[in-house]
Amino acid sequence: MRALFIIVCLFAATLAAPFEKRDLGGLAVTVEAIPEEVIVDGLAVNITRASGAGVAQLAQRLQVRWRTEGSVVHAQQMDGWNIASRLDQGRNELLQWRGEGERAELLHSFLVIDRQPRGRARAPFALPRACAWGRVIEGVSGGSAFEQHAAHCETPAQALTAALQPRLQGLGWSIRRRSDAVWELQRSSDHAQLALIDGPARGSSLVWLRVHAGDHR
Repeated sequence: MRALFIIVCLFAATLAAPFEKRDLGGLAVTVEAIPEEVIVDGLAVNITRASGAGVAQLAQRLQVRWRTEGSVVHAQQMDGWNIASRLDQGRNELLQWRGEGERAELLHSFLVIDRQPRGRARAPFALPRACAWGRVIEGVSGGSAFEQHAAHCETPAQALTAALQPRLQGLGWSIRRRSDAVWELQRSSDHAQLALIDGPARGSSLVWLRVHAGDHR
């Protein structure tokens, strides 16, 4: 289940070939389209992944091309990922990449801003008053349906523990394994993972990932 957390930052839907020949020329990378559709905040997403030693150079080439085409490129880092994005002809184009050598990986995606979204999955549980739910990611991976919900809290992660544990247990979730940052939970055939991540100042982030075999709604 842990691998599903890699898509927490994605907000896109592919409508065009992600890479041009000049982007890939001479680079040691493998490109693959991820076949499972993902729904991000109600928008359908198709993801293209590149991996290999040439990932960092590919990311640099793409940003250079974007700027050459007249786009303003916004760059940041988040949860171990390098992120670059641009707005181009009504599409929000996004890159994420991380790692080094053969284990490096890059994700590419588009968002069509004027596409009508569908309804989002409802929040999995009530949050403490200092928190608010944000992005929702849904899809199918390895034959199992998943939902990933992200939230921002104004309190440190440690302060959330006492409030969250009884709420989850009251909904029938049992804690199978727990570390400082990640909880593994189970309820009947459902499996879930809760990550609590401290942010700047006193704030924190919460990511809830629920997986249910055979639930392909």
